[in-house]
Amino acid sequence: MDPVSYLRSLMRPFLKGRLLEIWLHFKTAFFARKFARSVVATSKTACAEPKRAVSAKTEKLRRILFVCENMWERRELLPELVKISEVDFIDTRELTSNRARPGQPLSAEAVAEKLALLKERDYDLVMVYLRSELLSESLLQAFRERWHAPLIGLNLDDKTNFEHFEILQRSDRPYREWVKYFDCNLSNSRSMIEVYHANGFPCLYLPTGFHFDPRRTTTPQPKFQYLTTFVGSYKPERAKFIAELERLGIEVTVFGSGWRDAQFNNEGWKIYGQSQINLGLGYNVNGKQITNLKNRDFECPGAGGCYLTTFDWELAELFRVGDEILCYRDIYDLSEVWSFYMKRPDKCRAIAHAGQQRAVKEHTWEQRFRTVLGQLGFDVARR
Repeated sequence: MDPVSYLRSLMRPFLKGRLLEIWLHFKTAFFARKFARSVVATSKTACAEPKRAVSAKTEKLRRILFVCENMWERRELLPELVKISEVDFIDTRELTSNRARPGQPLSAEAVAEKLALLKERDYDLVMVYLRSELLSESLLQAFRERWHAPLIGLNLDDKTNFEHFEILQRSDRPYREWVKYFDCNLSNSRSMIEVYHANGFPCLYLPTGFHFDPRRTTTPQPKFQYLTTFVGSYKPERAKFIAELERLGIEVTVFGSGWRDAQFNNEGWKIYGQSQINLGLGYNVNGKQITNLKNRDFECPGAGGCYLTTFDWELAELFRVGDEILCYRDIYDLSEVWSFYMKRPDKCRAIAHAGQQRAVKEHTWEQRFRTVLGQLGFDVARR
């Protein structure tokens, strides 16, 4: 362990309570400024998009190997990808769950048994969605040498991990050091695509989407079971924000793991339809300076819920704010929007209906991947 990492490990046990809040405030502000400077720097020069680095093995995409640390991907991504192509799925959590040090990189030897089971398979594309601390040169080289297929890197959180902008840094190597190993990268942030291109790396836009299952949708309710809900796991910054709302008089019913006295529900789509207003928290860091597209931004409207979330300029390009979703800029702005619509449940129903139509028509993961796979040179048109 290098000296800086060792020092961080010594500090963490003391970062509690008010001291943790102060530390997070200054560190998030520092990282937000660094991120802003990195984005602004891309505007200083004319930045032409690098030539496509991928040459499709076959015109027709027959089979994909998808590698990830499965948390939601098997449940939400895999059902959408199999609508396009046959998919084999490697879950690295099965390989790391019993490790003494779970943050260690995955070597080719660590996945050798998994790869041996697939040795007779032929892939037209290998897609890797892993955190920096799990990546290794030997792992990526093993994928490339075994199948000689385009190697694609997927990152849906690169605003904070492309450089070391993570608040609780978990890897000594930022994601930027890994993108050169991929033939092409996929990002859900337009701003970050400019950063990839400025550094000479090919990158395509893959906005976050959702898994559309007709069985997991709702119709507008004549009477809502809940007034305001939040569906998502516990995080300290989320709890603090919801506590601030409650001090203003806005009661929020929470669903998800980790919340004290909360109801656990693994069918969030039902809650979305039963709630007059579904709260979204779009911040990417604790200090509320950076936002990012979230799965919930599309799951909630897609399931038929009226969605009120943090304003994000990219989200505002994907939905009509005020007609298909609702947005706020800070907690006081939220209180105004919430108060107006809480008295107008019919408007909430109309917004939920319009948002669902937009999400199903344009924002499924299947549609997202068909677009980028076509840009990579594959024939993925529906037959």
